[in-house]
Amino acid sequence: MTEVGGEAARYIPRLKHDSDIGEWAARCSLELSALLALDGEERRELHEAGFGQATRFASDRAIEGYLSVYRRVFEMERADHIHLRARSRRMGSPAESAG
Repeated sequence: MTEVGGEAARYIPRLKHDSDIGEWAARCSLELSALLALDGEERRELHEAGFGQATRFASDRAIEGYLSVYRRVFEMERADHIHLRARSRRMGSPAESAG
C-alpha cells in the first residue's frame, strides 16, 4: 500500500498472475538485499521517515476524517429529502389529491 508507506517504505514488486515466480522472487531478493545493505545513516533516515509517515495515519485523525465524510453525506441526503418533500407539496402529493 504505497499510500500508507509513501517514500518512507521500500516495496517489493507485485506478483502478477502471469509472472514467472522465479523471476519475481529474484527481483524481491534484490530489493531485500538492497534494504539490508543500507548503512547506519540510511537506516536511521528511513526509520525516521517511517515514523513521520505513520503520524499521517493516527487513528484519531482517521476516525475524524471518516466522521466528516459521513456528516457531509448525511447532510446531503437530508437536504435532498427536504427538497423532495417541498417539491412534493408544491406539486400536490397523490395522498393529498385523493383526499
